[in-house]
Amino acid sequence: MNRKLVVDTDRGDFVKGPEGPPPEQRGWPGGLPPTDQDIADYITNALSNDSHLARETDIHVQVHGGHVTLTGVVHSERAKTAAGNYAWTAPAIRDVSNKIQVKDR
Repeated sequence: MNRKLVVDTDRGDFVKGPEGPPPEQRGWPGGLPPTDQDIADYITNALSNDSHLARETDIHVQVHGGHVTLTGVVHSERAKTAAGNYAWTAPAIRDVSNKIQVKDR
């Protein structure tokens, strides 16, 4: 999967990582609300931009009606928590269900 974080600070299209402003202050292209696919792409990009999570190749992101579900397998509780935190930074989400499993290497 080709993943990258798109950041256009002049337009405020995307904000990287949990240090960004709250969702209601984030811009989106054209001023339209993001689609579920936009939200999934945002989260996937944020995960791949984190050097620790980029190695975790089995994280799956599904979004339906602004409800995010994370599934897959990671190698630490820290990675699971970080993935959930990135999901919460996405714009226009209503809920995050972190169903990622932790397996030792």
